[in-house]
Amino acid sequence: MKGILVVAFCAVYSVQAWTESLGPLHIETATGNLPPRYFPLSADDKHATRKAGSFVSFLKIMPLLNPLQLPSMGPYSISLPDVDFQGDLKLNNVVINGIKALTLSDLEVRMKPGRLDFNASLPQINADIGFELKAVLSKQPLNVYGKVSAGLSVGVQAAVGTKVAQFGPDQVYQVDAADVILDVGQLQVNMDMSQFSEDFRSIAVQFLQNTDQYSGIVDDLLRAVLQGINKELTLISAKEVLQYLLGSARPSLNILLKQKSNNF
Repeated sequence: MKGILVVAFCAVYSVQAWTESLGPLHIETATGNLPPRYFPLSADDKHATRKAGSFVSFLKIMPLLNPLQLPSMGPYSISLPDVDFQGDLKLNNVVINGIKALTLSDLEVRMKPGRLDFNASLPQINADIGFELKAVLSKQPLNVYGKVSAGLSVGVQAAVGTKVAQFGPDQVYQVDAADVILDVGQLQVNMDMSQFSEDFRSIAVQFLQNTDQYSGIVDDLLRAVLQGINKELTLISAKEVLQYLLGSARPSLNILLKQKSNNF
């Protein structure tokens, strides 16, 4: 009976958990080649800027971003020579919520060539991520799997480049470049893992504090967001976008997108 209790105890406590608060963190990511940020804005640019506030509503209603879900990511190589640690990290069942709370400021729209510059605030992002890590620590093999839950507030500075592409019979706008700066005020991390030691915890914290170590993850997340935006943009023609931005056309951009989506 005593042996059974010991086995049960080990089974229950084989997954170890810890919590850590980090920040602030400064992260930069980019993809593609942005068109120039020319000055001054033209009359069309200024008119489009006034009309483009619906872009916020557009992001908030996008099903592919609310939440953002990715079945797998990686593997990503990790190297922390200071602690003699190298490994490969795979992520799975990535779910990120909080884009609906987005607020936008300092928006500038440039029409020729197409470019949007803006600042944004994401006051409460929540992420749940599964992971598997195969690594070597001080020449000893390490195989750890588990789940990370994180809460963070993020300030965003972004510049986005657009192009017109053919999609079926229509021409549509697509985002083909972006430069993004993320300023994380505080990151609250809760981690459950199959193995635990204070050494591994310190390595995990060092990894999270060294943003260069996970730049590849951030780059892939940016591409996933742009892919979702581009899929939604195929629902409305470039002509309709221009009519909205440069004219007095109604309904608003997000209503047009809803109407288009309902036809599919």
